[in-house]
Amino acid sequence: MARPLQYSAAPLIPWLSAARAGGHPLVGKAERITTSVGASLGTAPHHALRLKPDHPMGAGQEGVVAAIGLEAGSLSQWLHRGLTDAGLDAVLMETLHVKGALKAMPIKTDRRDAEDIARLLHLGWLRPVHCRSVSSQEVRAVFRARKAIQHGMIASEMSTRGLLRNFGLKVGAISRGRYEQRICELKNGNPMLEAATGPMLRARASLRQELAGLERLVRQMAKDDPVCRRLTPMPGVRAVVALTYRSAVDDPS
Repeated sequence: MARPLQYSAAPLIPWLSAARAGGHPLVGKAERITTSVGASLGTAPHHALRLKPDHPMGAGQEGVVAAIGLEAGSLSQWLHRGLTDAGLDAVLMETLHVKGALKAMPIKTDRRDAEDIARLLHLGWLRPVHCRSVSSQEVRAVFRARKAIQHGMIASEMSTRGLLRNFGLKVGAISRGRYEQRICELKNGNPMLEAATGPMLRARASLRQELAGLERLVRQMAKDDPVCRRLTPMPGVRAVVALTYRSAVDDPS
């Protein structure tokens, strides 16, 4: 069995271990990168490039990178952006398509997966996916934080309702503005219930305050975006819907 060609990772050193122009660190030093990618070299049919903490980074034969394949995942967008900024041709590959192509392999290791991804690149058996822009990822991060805080507040309310129901106390249908007042009415006179529901009410009040701050941020983001300003006059479209559509489409070209 032929030994795979070793590629010198020297062109990646400025991106992996140095800082960007302006003094902003990219993400971290090269020692923290533990991932595998498939690289199709112009001088070889296929190649597996694996970066890990003990990689010599520069040892082996030289080669010219034709393409670098990355299986889409949580870190793939950051890796794709960094490799592209370094002047390398990086391709994001659809996860299910890669999984279907590699599931017949009897041995599954990171090195084997990287070699197989390189073969897919060389043969053209891939389905490229779009890498979202930084602004789109930032908007989606704000939405994920908003959703997490909203779910936390609702979970706190449901837990408090269930706690009081065991004592025959039913909160009933009530607005969020009068929720805390209703809980105080039900727990009045029972010191144990006051001790149990007090921290939950304070946690809910804190979550509600943070959620209101994120809501203001979302409305301001939609107001500052020219595309969202065109969408919001439509019936049923407000800041959240407009920003969600804007970040989902990202680059219509």
